[in-house]
Amino acid sequence: MPVHAWRLIAISTLAVAGADALHAQAPVGVRLPGYLSAVRLDSGTVAASIPASPGAVFWAARQIFSEFKIPTPEADSARGYLVNRRFIKLRSLAGSPLSTFLNCGTGITGPNADAFRVTMAIGAFIEPAGPTASRLRLNLVAGAESTEGASKSAVACASTGVLEERLARLIRTRAARP
Repeated sequence: MPVHAWRLIAISTLAVAGADALHAQAPVGVRLPGYLSAVRLDSGTVAASIPASPGAVFWAARQIFSEFKIPTPEADSARGYLVNRRFIKLRSLAGSPLSTFLNCGTGITGPNADAFRVTMAIGAFIEPAGPTASRLRLNLVAGAESTEGASKSAVACASTGVLEERLARLIRTRAARP
């Protein structure tokens, strides 16, 4: 086979792989206080079916995240994701105590989520689920550290699912608007 034919095959293979990669979502690993290793942000998510195009869901998700004051420095409408690998909150998020959304254990003063510095990561992953439907996956992971000094170990937090469910409901409503 001539050399130019091999080049054509190689270029075609790269083009197909690039097109597949455009629609694939890479795993997102995050390192947070309280965890011994990186946590995958694209697994263990709350999923929702939304009767709207992926573009409409992405647009709605971006608006809702902004209203909740959750920055999304990694946002890609073509690949369908909004990600913040690290943001810090104290006491509350979106007008609710952090313990509404996270279980970080309990101390003498009550829920650690409301007393500790909480480092969170959140991701919204949007996939087509038909011509006019999408699948939205949301995931929140967090770790917390005492603000009283370095003598206490950081703790891993478990999501209650409340934030993800609230976000999914609002995104579904916003995306369905004409």
